[in-house]
Amino acid sequence: MAGRTQGKASNSAFDYFLIILYTSTITILLFYLYDGLSFYFTPFIERAHHTDYRNLRPAGFRGHGFGIIGTAMLLLLFLYSARKRIAIFQNFGHVAKWLKIHIYFGLMGPLFIILHSTFKVNGLISVSFWSMIAVAMSGIWGKYLYLKIPHNMLGRALSFDEMSQKRILLDRHLKKRFNMPDKFITQIEQITQHRELETVSSLRILLDLIKNDLTRRSKLKKFADEYARTASLQEEEKRYLLQLIQTKGKMDSEAFFWNRIHSLFHYWHVIHKPFAYIMLLIMVVHVVVAILMGYTWL
Repeated sequence: MAGRTQGKASNSAFDYFLIILYTSTITILLFYLYDGLSFYFTPFIERAHHTDYRNLRPAGFRGHGFGIIGTAMLLLLFLYSARKRIAIFQNFGHVAKWLKIHIYFGLMGPLFIILHSTFKVNGLISVSFWSMIAVAMSGIWGKYLYLKIPHNMLGRALSFDEMSQKRILLDRHLKKRFNMPDKFITQIEQITQHRELETVSSLRILLDLIKNDLTRRSKLKKFADEYARTASLQEEEKRYLLQLIQTKGKMDSEAFFWNRIHSLFHYWHVIHKPFAYIMLLIMVVHVVVAILMGYTWL
């Protein structure tokens, strides 16, 4: 129990750290965006005459600085892959925390690169730029799918049998604590499991997952309220019932979509990784050429 409490405290502290990190980074980005707004709104053909041109252009002091920060963040993205695949790194922190930092770099790095580019992208570098955007956007999709796969406290994905066992234990607890008959257990499952979707396309499954997330809580709350009224539960018991039903609804949904989610996650890897490597390759070429041509920061 003490270990679990300590783990929760550690996760809470890390989440607060992330909130501060995101807030401070976004604040800095917004400040510099606002400060350079006049330059960024100037037509490309007239920018060379703008008073901030030498500072904000990609080779300028601030513009180059944005590029260095953004590039560093994009390179640090690959630490997450190293943490998962290289043995010497696998004892450093929980995978879930590494993933959160990976997502931070994946979202903030492109924003610094956009400021570095001054919203002007052409030539070969445009391939790297749009690959970077594809990596960021597909990363959001990947995070959504990742959250659909149950994990333990250490970040390891649960097997279907492990998740099924957790569902069985939860059903037993609902029956014992609230005298819930099997027919009501089945009704909860019917709210989140749609048998007509078993053979539809992956895109339709993805859309239904989103729809299910948006509507599931309200449907389950309505069910919990009706059952609490029937069972004449007190307010505290009613809140606990709602918590258990929401947990069951989420687990039932994950179980129903289990195979399709893992299939979508596989397709996500097929899309995400090539864009990441294209981005990295062209970014390295861009940096090397810039240095050889004398475009250094200081």
